[in-house]
Amino acid sequence: RPLFLNHLRQVFLSGDRQGIDLRIKTPSGVLRDLHLESRVMDKPHQPRYCHSVLSDQSDHRKAEEASCLMARVIESAAEGVMITDAHRIIRSVNPAFEKSTGYSAREAIGRTPSLLHSGRHDETFYNEMWATLDTLGKWQGEVWNRHKSGDIYPEWLSISAVRDRQHKVTHY
Repeated sequence: RPLFLNHLRQVFLSGDRQGIDLRIKTPSGVLRDLHLESRVMDKPHQPRYCHSVLSDQSDHRKAEEASCLMARVIESAAEGVMITDAHRIIRSVNPAFEKSTGYSAREAIGRTPSLLHSGRHDETFYNEMWATLDTLGKWQGEVWNRHKSGDIYPEWLSISAVRDRQHKVTHY
């Protein structure tokens, strides 16, 4: 209550639009994150008043925190992680990927996973891999990849399709 009243006092004193973030406890004991946006309304021949909009940001904040947590998990994972878009263009890699492949994020992002192509698998292998991915939404197996240095190495690869609410693939 004191934060709210101080906010309104500041809005009236300044005459400017102002916003404030609040955390309140509901009568049931649940904490909610709110944003209060207020501005003074001056209309001729009417008393000056304050127009305020209170919006509940709790779900947005929880989603934001979950997203940040997932990013930190991927960044700290011991396994190399590559994220591509639906067109199989690399959009993100983690430090373990950089270490195991020799390619920096800057070198990998914007390219396709074929930058690791060793030449040990034929077109049929990749066609079957993508057919399984399209059908089951995931694929696992051993592949031979090429390090930036040119060295060829075996790797256990797990690929998962990420789908939106309409079940359309958005990322791998």
